[in-house]
Amino acid sequence: MRAALIAVLVCAACATQPRSRMATGMVVSDEEVRAVIRRALEADAANQPSDTLFTAGATIIANGKARLSPPRFAGIGRGGLLALQSLSVEMSPPLAWGEARYQWGTRGGTSFQAGAATFILEHTDHWRIVHAHSSTPLPWIPNQ
Repeated sequence: MRAALIAVLVCAACATQPRSRMATGMVVSDEEVRAVIRRALEADAANQPSDTLFTAGATIIANGKARLSPPRFAGIGRGGLLALQSLSVEMSPPLAWGEARYQWGTRGGTSFQAGAATFILEHTDHWRIVHAHSSTPLPWIPNQ
């Protein structure tokens, strides 16, 4: 009888669904990635240093041309104000990518320019931008 009970318990244990396992590794939030992208755009608009937000050798392209120094992003001039219109982020550590739409304007409010940028970031000791590509709307294509 005892052997039969043990056999039933063993069979029942084998037939049950496996328990889900907790994922191991670092828990990530997109808030830090969003903050890096936001700081890069805001620093560019305010003509402030932002080199620590980029990896050494990061590729930065604005309207099809490489940018090695500020202003790095398309449509952004020196010393203006930035309005971030949208920012989305996707995570797959140690990489993340994001897309931002923004508007830059002079401090006097006499000139405004819309722009869009995509980013690839890598996490080593913290998140840094590896690649950024930005562009401004083409004047001959309506409703961009």
